[in-house]
Amino acid sequence: APYVHAESVSMAGTVNLRARDGDGQWNPLIWNPITNELQIGPPMPFFAAMAIDTDSGIAATSGMLNGESAIWRWIPGQEAEYLALPEDDLAVLTLRVNSQGVVLATVLTFEPVYGQDLRVWLPQETSLIDARGRVLPALPDGDLTIRRMNGHGDAIVESTDGLLVCAALSVGDVDGDGHVGIDDLLELIAAWGPWEGPCGPDLDFDGDVDVDDALLLLSAWS
Repeated sequence: APYVHAESVSMAGTVNLRARDGDGQWNPLIWNPITNELQIGPPMPFFAAMAIDTDSGIAATSGMLNGESAIWRWIPGQEAEYLALPEDDLAVLTLRVNSQGVVLATVLTFEPVYGQDLRVWLPQETSLIDARGRVLPALPDGDLTIRRMNGHGDAIVESTDGLLVCAALSVGDVDGDGHVGIDDLLELIAAWGPWEGPCGPDLDFDGDVDVDDALLLLSAWS
Protein backbone atom coordinates (compact mmCIF):
# COMPACT_ATOMS: atom_id res chain seq x y z
CA ALA A 1 0.00 0.00 0.00
CA PRO A 2 1.28 3.49 -0.71
CA TYR A 3 2.46 5.75 2.06
CA VAL A 4 -0.23 8.36 2.88
CA HIS A 5 0.72 11.65 4.51
CA ALA A 6 -1.65 14.37 5.73
CA GLU A 7 -0.75 17.87 4.53
CA SER A 8 -3.38 20.32 5.80
CA VAL A 9 -7.04 20.93 6.67
CA SER A 10 -9.06 23.63 4.87
CA MET A 11 -11.51 26.05 6.44
CA ALA A 12 -14.31 23.91 4.94
CA GLY A 13 -13.01 20.85 6.79
CA THR A 14 -11.61 18.97 3.80
CA VAL A 15 -8.29 17.23 4.35
CA ASN A 16 -5.41 17.48 1.87
CA LEU A 17 -3.25 14.37 1.70
CA ARG A 18 -0.70 12.80 -0.56
CA ALA A 19 -0.03 9.15 -1.32
CA ARG A 20 3.40 8.05 -2.47
CA ASP A 21 4.21 4.77 -4.21
CA GLY A 22 7.43 2.83 -4.55
CA ASP A 23 8.31 4.48 -7.88
CA GLY A 24 8.56 7.95 -6.39
CA GLN A 25 5.23 9.06 -7.85
CA TRP A 26 2.69 10.71 -5.58
CA ASN A 27 -0.99 11.44 -5.86
CA PRO A 28 -2.66 14.46 -4.25
CA LEU A 29 -5.81 13.46 -2.35
CA ILE A 30 -8.72 15.54 -1.06
CA TRP A 31 -10.88 13.84 1.57
CA ASN A 32 -14.24 15.20 2.69
CA PRO A 33 -14.86 13.56 6.11
CA ILE A 34 -18.52 14.70 6.12
CA THR A 35 -19.46 12.90 2.91
CA ASN A 36 -16.54 10.45 3.07
CA GLU A 37 -15.74 11.30 -0.57
CA LEU A 38 -12.12 10.99 -1.71
CA GLN A 39 -10.91 12.93 -4.76
CA ILE A 40 -7.74 11.40 -6.19
CA GLY A 41 -5.44 13.52 -8.30
CA PRO A 42 -3.17 12.23 -11.07
CA PRO A 43 0.27 10.71 -10.38
CA MET A 44 2.88 13.47 -10.22
CA PRO A 45 6.66 12.93 -10.13
CA PHE A 46 8.37 14.02 -6.94
CA PHE A 47 12.00 15.07 -7.15
CA ALA A 48 12.91 18.01 -4.92
CA ALA A 49 9.89 20.09 -3.94
CA MET A 50 6.13 19.94 -3.64
CA ALA A 51 3.33 22.12 -2.29
CA ILE A 52 -0.44 21.94 -1.72
CA ASP A 53 -2.69 24.95 -1.18
CA THR A 54 -4.71 24.42 1.99
CA ASP A 55 -8.10 25.78 0.91
CA SER A 56 -8.24 24.82 -2.78
CA GLY A 57 -6.26 21.57 -2.81
CA ILE A 58 -4.26 22.79 -5.83
CA ALA A 59 -0.97 20.88 -5.90
CA ALA A 60 2.41 21.51 -7.48
CA THR A 61 5.56 19.43 -7.61
CA SER A 62 8.91 19.32 -9.37
CA GLY A 63 10.32 16.37 -11.25
CA MET A 64 12.16 15.25 -14.36
CA LEU A 65 10.64 15.17 -17.85
CA ASN A 66 12.72 13.65 -20.66
CA GLY A 67 15.88 14.49 -18.77
CA GLU A 68 14.82 18.09 -18.02
CA SER A 69 13.58 19.66 -14.81
CA ALA A 70 9.87 20.47 -14.89
CA ILE A 71 7.02 21.67 -12.69
CA TRP A 72 3.63 19.95 -12.51
CA ARG A 73 0.40 21.64 -11.38
CA TRP A 74 -2.93 19.99 -10.64
CA ILE A 75 -6.17 21.92 -10.14
CA PRO A 76 -8.91 19.64 -8.75
CA GLY A 77 -11.37 18.68 -11.46
CA GLN A 78 -8.85 19.29 -14.24
CA GLU A 79 -6.04 17.40 -15.93
CA ALA A 80 -2.55 17.88 -14.54
CA GLU A 81 -0.31 20.21 -16.56
CA TYR A 82 3.44 20.53 -16.68
CA LEU A 83 5.97 23.14 -17.71
CA ALA A 84 9.61 22.41 -18.53
CA LEU A 85 12.19 24.73 -17.01
CA PRO A 86 14.57 26.69 -19.27
CA GLU A 87 17.78 24.80 -19.91
CA ASP A 88 19.76 27.20 -17.69
CA ASP A 89 17.55 26.27 -14.70
CA LEU A 90 19.07 23.14 -13.24
CA ALA A 91 16.53 22.17 -10.56
CA VAL A 92 13.63 23.41 -8.44
CA LEU A 93 14.58 23.89 -4.81
CA THR A 94 11.35 25.14 -3.18
CA LEU A 95 7.75 25.59 -4.36
CA ARG A 96 4.64 27.45 -3.27
CA VAL A 97 1.19 27.37 -4.89
CA ASN A 98 -1.88 29.44 -4.01
CA SER A 99 -5.64 29.14 -4.44
CA GLN A 100 -5.45 30.89 -7.85
CA GLY A 101 -2.99 28.34 -9.23
CA VAL A 102 -0.01 30.71 -9.16
CA VAL A 103 3.21 28.76 -8.65
CA LEU A 104 6.31 30.45 -7.23
CA ALA A 105 9.58 28.51 -7.30
CA THR A 106 13.18 29.01 -6.30
CA VAL A 107 15.46 27.36 -8.85
CA LEU A 108 19.13 26.48 -9.03
CA THR A 109 20.80 28.28 -11.93
CA PHE A 110 24.19 28.31 -13.63
CA GLU A 111 25.11 31.84 -14.74
CA PRO A 112 28.01 30.74 -15.09
CA VAL A 113 28.37 29.88 -11.40
CA TYR A 114 25.73 28.23 -9.26
CA GLY A 115 23.11 30.57 -7.81
CA GLN A 116 19.41 30.81 -7.03
CA ASP A 117 16.61 32.71 -8.71
CA LEU A 118 12.84 33.13 -8.56
CA ARG A 119 10.42 31.90 -11.23
CA VAL A 120 6.66 32.48 -11.43
CA TRP A 121 4.14 30.31 -13.30
CA LEU A 122 0.80 32.07 -13.74
CA PRO A 123 -2.30 30.09 -14.82
CA GLN A 124 -2.62 32.05 -18.06
CA GLU A 125 1.07 31.77 -18.96
CA THR A 126 2.77 29.04 -21.01
CA SER A 127 6.26 29.85 -19.74
CA LEU A 128 7.96 30.72 -16.49
CA ILE A 129 8.46 34.39 -15.66
CA ASP A 130 11.71 35.62 -14.16
CA ALA A 131 10.68 37.34 -10.94
CA ARG A 132 14.09 38.91 -10.28
CA GLY A 133 13.02 42.40 -11.32
CA ARG A 134 9.80 42.24 -9.31
CA VAL A 135 11.48 42.05 -5.92
CA LEU A 136 11.66 44.97 -3.47
CA PRO A 137 14.46 45.74 -2.79
CA ALA A 138 16.55 44.31 -5.62
CA LEU A 139 17.08 40.59 -5.25
CA PRO A 140 20.53 39.80 -3.76
CA ASP A 141 22.62 36.74 -4.43
CA GLY A 142 22.43 33.87 -1.97
CA ASP A 143 19.96 31.33 -0.64
CA LEU A 144 16.24 31.99 -1.05
CA THR A 145 13.29 30.47 0.82
CA ILE A 146 9.63 31.23 0.08
CA ARG A 147 7.93 31.86 3.44
CA ARG A 148 4.41 33.07 2.60
CA MET A 149 2.31 33.57 -0.55
CA ASN A 150 -1.12 35.14 -0.99
CA GLY A 151 -3.90 34.64 -3.53
CA HIS A 152 -2.44 37.17 -5.96
CA GLY A 153 0.95 35.49 -6.10
CA ASP A 154 2.68 38.09 -3.92
CA ALA A 155 5.16 36.45 -1.60
CA ILE A 156 7.54 37.03 1.26
CA VAL A 157 10.93 35.56 0.43
CA GLU A 158 13.69 35.13 2.99
CA SER A 159 17.24 35.59 1.75
CA THR A 160 20.65 35.77 3.33
CA ASP A 161 20.13 39.54 3.52
CA GLY A 162 16.67 39.48 5.14
CA LEU A 163 13.06 39.48 3.94
CA LEU A 164 11.94 40.52 0.46
CA VAL A 165 8.52 41.10 -1.08
CA CYS A 166 7.97 39.68 -4.56
CA ALA A 167 5.02 40.58 -6.80
CA ALA A 168 4.12 37.95 -9.41
CA LEU A 169 3.26 40.11 -12.42
CA SER A 170 3.35 38.97 -16.02
CA VAL A 171 5.56 40.77 -18.52
CA GLY A 172 3.86 43.93 -19.79
CA ASP A 173 1.34 44.18 -16.95
CA VAL A 174 2.54 47.61 -15.81
CA ASP A 175 -0.53 48.48 -13.71
CA GLY A 176 -0.86 44.99 -12.17
CA ASP A 177 -4.48 44.36 -13.16
CA GLY A 178 -3.79 40.94 -14.70
CA HIS A 179 -4.11 42.13 -18.32
CA VAL A 180 -1.81 43.81 -20.83
CA GLY A 181 -3.62 46.54 -22.73
CA ILE A 182 -4.02 50.22 -23.46
CA ASP A 183 -3.75 51.31 -19.83
CA ASP A 184 -0.35 49.66 -19.55
CA LEU A 185 0.80 51.28 -22.79
CA LEU A 186 -0.30 54.72 -21.59
CA GLU A 187 1.59 54.28 -18.32
CA LEU A 188 4.66 53.18 -20.22
CA ILE A 189 4.54 56.22 -22.53
CA ALA A 190 4.03 58.56 -19.56
CA ALA A 191 7.19 57.16 -17.94
CA TRP A 192 9.33 57.40 -21.10
CA GLY A 193 12.99 58.06 -20.29
CA PRO A 194 15.30 57.16 -17.38
CA TRP A 195 13.76 54.88 -14.74
CA GLU A 196 14.92 53.81 -11.29
CA GLY A 197 13.50 50.92 -9.32
CA PRO A 198 12.86 47.19 -9.87
CA CYS A 199 9.17 47.48 -10.86
CA GLY A 200 7.11 49.53 -13.29
CA PRO A 201 7.30 50.10 -17.04
CA ASP A 202 11.04 49.33 -17.35
CA LEU A 203 10.21 45.83 -18.56
CA ASP A 204 13.74 44.83 -19.56
CA PHE A 205 15.28 46.37 -16.40
CA ASP A 206 17.96 48.33 -18.26
CA GLY A 207 17.41 51.62 -16.42
CA ASP A 208 15.17 53.41 -18.88
CA VAL A 209 11.76 53.15 -20.56
CA ASP A 210 12.14 53.09 -24.32
CA VAL A 211 11.09 51.35 -27.51
CA ASP A 212 12.43 47.97 -26.31
CA ASP A 213 10.01 48.06 -23.38
CA ALA A 214 7.16 49.05 -25.69
CA LEU A 215 7.91 46.06 -27.95
CA LEU A 216 7.88 43.71 -24.95
CA LEU A 217 4.52 45.13 -23.86
CA LEU A 218 3.01 44.76 -27.33
CA SER A 219 4.26 41.15 -27.60
CA ALA A 220 2.31 40.31 -24.41
CA TRP A 221 -0.87 42.20 -25.41
CA SER A 222 -4.00 40.41 -24.20
